[in-house]
Amino acid sequence: MTARTTRTFRILSATETDVVSLGQSRDDVRGTLGDFRTFRRTPDSEEADQFVDSGAMATYDADGLLVLLELADSAEVEIEGVRLVGESVESLVEALGAKGIEAVPDEMGALVPSLSVGLYAPGGTVEGVGLGSD
Repeated sequence: MTARTTRTFRILSATETDVVSLGQSRDDVRGTLGDFRTFRRTPDSEEADQFVDSGAMATYDADGLLVLLELADSAEVEIEGVRLVGESVESLVEALGAKGIEAVPDEMGALVPSLSVGLYAPGGTVEGVGLGSD
């Protein structure tokens, strides 16, 4: 069994991280993130890729361009140096607010509207981060 390595994704804007960006082709994303398995969320949906070693899932549109990047598990995710996964929504609202970035709590976690980021935190602690939308 190979040891997992943690990959850090720094969210830079509403469309980009320092690793991959929305609008990139499926081949470019796969080339950057490595080993993957392909799946469909529903029988009629476009194919998506799960990159187990990096904790990322990529959803593409009909043209094969990245429209949603979901990060969880072994991924480290940051905005302006603020770590997201594993942190409480309450502390993130405060930490991001101190950097001038609004995070709005909701029933699923929080939204960072200026960056098109959703924080999935059903128990109050962030388990996943989504960039973009499908």
